[in-house]
Amino acid sequence: MSLTSIVNRVARRLQPADAVSPTIAAMPPDQISNADGIVTHLEEVQREQKEIEARLSRRISRLEKRFETEIKQLWRLRDPTDLHADSDFLPLAKEVLGHERTLLGYDRLFVLWQACQNTAKLTGAGAEIGTFRGGSSYFLASALKRLVGEEVAFHVFDTFEGHPGEEFTEWDEHQRPGGFNTTSLEQVSEYLAPFERVTIHKGPVGSIIPGLEEQTYRVVHIDVDLYQATRECLEYFSPRLVNGGVIIIDDYWSPNCEGVRQAVDAFVATASNLHRWQPATEQLVLARIAA
Repeated sequence: MSLTSIVNRVARRLQPADAVSPTIAAMPPDQISNADGIVTHLEEVQREQKEIEARLSRRISRLEKRFETEIKQLWRLRDPTDLHADSDFLPLAKEVLGHERTLLGYDRLFVLWQACQNTAKLTGAGAEIGTFRGGSSYFLASALKRLVGEEVAFHVFDTFEGHPGEEFTEWDEHQRPGGFNTTSLEQVSEYLAPFERVTIHKGPVGSIIPGLEEQTYRVVHIDVDLYQATRECLEYFSPRLVNGGVIIIDDYWSPNCEGVRQAVDAFVATASNLHRWQPATEQLVLARIAA
């Protein structure tokens, strides 16, 4: 193989087919005195370029994650005065956010607060499915106690081991098995110990609800991220909502929780006794009306 052929092959490998250097292609063998050096140099340039691209890609990825985290923190801790929240909400929200045991911010907590306000005069228990570290359950149990005037029976559900891998469907590709597993039953039980009427259930919700004592509910918060668990929650709790009762589904509009939206839309399409409300968050609110 001639030296010209060697150089041309290397050039074609390093560049698009239509971008081979005319100068190199036209060079006769007697003008190429160090083909090995040219090949080595071109390969070194290519390696350096790939290393630079890889470093830039890693740096951009780190910056994107940092930016996303900081934005979420700013949103969560920002001054909520634009929510026109009442004086009872703000101290409780600040207290719970100070515990650093919830990923919800003022805006989503305010939706939960409004749900408790609107169901305070109703009967029935409260429930949260997907409590993670217990912060939002603490908020809901506290809100109901303040607004009702006494503690309300409140049920808390979580695997405390992250998302069950066997429950994943085609709609849950942005989630991962074991996600949100940095918690434990013991930690959450201790955190919620001040509430005498809180009952904690450990395990996938679909395996727990068949054994629950029959009762009605006034407010239910669903934050499970996955299609199957969302559908199971709706099928169980919706028929047990009292008239005027409310279900809040977290992450309905989240691009990372398509399974939640698919499950809700499929269920609501067959339900004639639910009003649907979309607050300016990623949540969805379903309110039961008289059949």
